[in-house]
Amino acid sequence: MSRLEEIIENTAKVFPHNKAIEDYEGNAIDYSSLETNIKRVSNNFQNIGIKPSQSVSFILSKNVDSILCLLAVLHSECNYIPIDELSPPKRQISVIVESRCTALLFRETSVDSQLLESLPTARVHKNFLGDISLAFFNWENHSDDFASKNLATILFTSGSTGIPKGVCLKHENMLPFIRWSKNITNLTEQSRVISIAPLHFDLSVYDIFSTLMSGGCVYLLPAKEAKNPMLISMLLEKWSITHIYTTPTMLKLIIQYGKVEKYNQTHLKNIIFAGEQMPVETLQNVINTWPDGNYFNFYGPTETNVITHYQVDTSLPIENPIPIGIECPYAKCKILIDNVLYFVEPHRSGELVACGESMFDQYKNASSEHVFYLDETGNKWYKTGDSVEINGNGQIIYKGRLNRMVKRHGYRVELDEIAKAMSTLDDVSDAAVIFADEKLVAFYTDSNFNISEIEIRKHLGDLLPVYMIPDKFVKILELPKSSNHKIDYQKLNSLLDE
Repeated sequence: MSRLEEIIENTAKVFPHNKAIEDYEGNAIDYSSLETNIKRVSNNFQNIGIKPSQSVSFILSKNVDSILCLLAVLHSECNYIPIDELSPPKRQISVIVESRCTALLFRETSVDSQLLESLPTARVHKNFLGDISLAFFNWENHSDDFASKNLATILFTSGSTGIPKGVCLKHENMLPFIRWSKNITNLTEQSRVISIAPLHFDLSVYDIFSTLMSGGCVYLLPAKEAKNPMLISMLLEKWSITHIYTTPTMLKLIIQYGKVEKYNQTHLKNIIFAGEQMPVETLQNVINTWPDGNYFNFYGPTETNVITHYQVDTSLPIENPIPIGIECPYAKCKILIDNVLYFVEPHRSGELVACGESMFDQYKNASSEHVFYLDETGNKWYKTGDSVEINGNGQIIYKGRLNRMVKRHGYRVELDEIAKAMSTLDDVSDAAVIFADEKLVAFYTDSNFNISEIEIRKHLGDLLPVYMIPDKFVKILELPKSSNHKIDYQKLNSLLDE
């Protein structure tokens, strides 16, 4: 198997009548019907002008039809670009422009009416599949150097320049993780996996592809419903869920607000968490809530997918901090110290770097040279920007970030992207953002002393996803600067304590 679409073909041969997908509205499809419909939709793509190697983006809530479209895009030897349906229209447009995608799949009820008018839309095929329409774009002077049948997806993440970066992942980058994660998390044809992560979040790769490779069923939650911990708690019982893969924050919310004691969740045996550091107290509460479970901590940036893992031994006291574990079999990890590579050995500390089959090659719309370390043999090692140390058992411990990208609710957030968005307001003459006590704090100078926090929040709400909106805004006369005239972030941190 060398391509993602072959997963469905293989599983349909073995488990044709197993339910493959069920969505929140109760629509369901088995593997045999899924394979047949993928080929039908793929033929329809080709008949209206979609060609191999092209990029097809989509702004769709998760249901059976949207996953069918995604799989048909892959079957057409194209790549898919999922766009956050809850992001403001300006950010959605930014991703489409940066991707220079051939077409966009969307529902008219869920996109802004001005979106297509703001883009070089050539033609629109309404109701291409049910209520899903397809728009084609005509980009002037565009030659796609990235066109390749091997490219599977482009996932856009926060960018420090203020423009989202597109991480290009090939089939060969994604399949090693899919195969490995299926086996280590005990996925079988009897598994029932709840899909909480949105499709633009890399956790969804496990939900969709690892589940479909096993012959199990993936249960889809749309983005708005996926934010409701009480609803998720109820669905764990209703759908007899066996596997959940989500962030520590969501697990904490389910336990705090999901009234788990009301529901029979005894089917839940595999709890996988990733995207941010798991607090010891939260993990203890998770274990107390689902005491018969297997617990896995997965770690890896979008550029590498999961590269380390740690399985919690519940017979022993929880380690503090909880390790991100050891390298996955398809990845190699080393420690970068003073620009020299060292093996992962006890008591070393430095920046975690990685290489291997799951590694991306390049960004769609930005240079990738600065994110790689080239060793003496010519191997490229991805610099994660994460500070780690190795404990006495040889396990990797996450210590924090080395740059100004942070993780919030599992999402990557470039602090400078928020500051740049604030600076586009006429009255904001300077801005800086820090991450303190798990909160985003924005400092700004007001040139005319007349802009309100409400105005800033509204402006940012038009440009950024909700998870990038600061929790607190602090107006100051002047941003503190260091001797080389750069913003003094340590001083900003100290201002919070005054």
